[in-house]
Amino acid sequence: MAAKSGPMVRINTELKRFAANPPEGMSLDLEKTAEDAKTWFINVKAAQGTIYEGEEYVLRVKFSDDYPFKAPEVVFVSEQVPCNPHVYSNGHICISTLGEGWSPTLNIQSICVGILSMLSSCKSKRWPVGNDTYSKKMKDKAPDYRYFNGTYNDGAC
Repeated sequence: MAAKSGPMVRINTELKRFAANPPEGMSLDLEKTAEDAKTWFINVKAAQGTIYEGEEYVLRVKFSDDYPFKAPEVVFVSEQVPCNPHVYSNGHICISTLGEGWSPTLNIQSICVGILSMLSSCKSKRWPVGNDTYSKKMKDKAPDYRYFNGTYNDGAC
């Protein structure tokens, strides 16, 4: 039996931890995730008392062969995408930990907590500046965390 690669050992360890102790309001879709351990599907239920209360979403997390030295790709893939100043209507998320703020010491738990915090602290539902242009340009493409608001930058919306 071949030894598992370094990234797969880390991904499987994180998978077990996440399944056993997900952030509040999140759960791993084990059936979809079992198809490919490098692609996870996470169900998100918005927190009570927020403008998103009662809404549910799905995140897709894709790990590259460079994980954990490269951030995973994390996007909303459900029909309903949260209308948020840091989320484009195509599901791409503008949060520093998925771009220039990524560190190999971070994990999926910390990314998910950041996303929940981003949603919970939002006071008004609106799309980011440049949403239409970005969403059209990046339709069916992986997020480019350098390209937000119509210009290349450090990944901050």
